[in-house]
Parts: sequence; structure tokens; C-alpha cells
Amino acid sequence: MIDSNVLVVTKQTPGYLRAVIADPPLNLLGPEVFAGLQLLKDYAEGNNGAKVVVFESAVPDFFIAHLDLAQMNIVPDIPGAKHVLKDWPAYSHWLSTTPLVSIAKIRGRARGMGNEFLCALDMRFASKENTRLCQMEINFGGHQVVVVSNGCPAM
Repeated sequence: MIDSNVLVVTKQTPGYLRAVIADPPLNLLGPEVFAGLQLLKDYAEGNNGAKVVVFESAVPDFFIAHLDLAQMNIVPDIPGAKHVLKDWPAYSHWLSTTPLVSIAKIRGRARGMGNEFLCALDMRFASKENTRLCQMEINFGGHQVVVVSNGCPAM
């Protein structure tokens, strides 16, 4: 169905797709995972009757850790490959506007772009025991940079 080593998509029933992200040890959002997501998008946009896709992780403790900084500018020669940073906004917009119902089954950490991925989906179901969501830019000083560049609000 989809030619990806790190995103396994199975048709559970007519209209229902299951997409399992399997790129151990951290499920980083790198070029291979993004290529798999692009292939899923292309498949879903085709006339195949897909109505719902459920995303989950095969890696214990990690849904999608974050962007793979070491490979963020690499576009490999594999089906579906696109530039992660340049094409992420369009993919995220597609996720949030497609008629395909998108659901996440979360067990583990989702940080940075992994958390953004979850926010673009229609529904998210998370385990109480093992889910950790984080937007790293705040911890790395993004908030302070905005305040310094824009100035503090008047009191």
C-alpha cells in the first residue's frame, strides 16, 4: 500500500487506515518519516475510500520525539521525499483541513514537531501513565527571544 520502511500503513477495514510510526529508538521526525507521511497523504487523497486514519507508535516511550536536527536539510532519494522544514507547514495545514478524520493514539513523548503533528490532528487519545507533551522552543529560550524582540507590554 505505502512503500515506507518507517511508516507502516494497513487497511483495517474499508475506510479505516492504521499508520504505525516505527523509527527507533526515538521516532525522530526526519526525512524518512516525513516521506512516509507524504505517501500516506498521497494515498488518502487518491480515490480509495479512506475516511479515518489512526496514528500510533511502535516505539515504546516515544510517539514522535521531535525534528531530526542532524538530517533536517536532507531530501533522500526515496518515494515521497520532500524537504521537512520547507514542506512541514503545508503538510500540517493539510492534516488540519482534510476531510479524512485523523486520530492519534499516544503512548510516550511528543515534543516539538511531534507535538505540532498532534495539534494538527482531529482527535488525540493519550495514556495517563505514559504521555508527555512538550513544545521545546519555550525551554530553549524562544519565549524570551520574542519578549526581547517585541518588547514587554506596557503595565
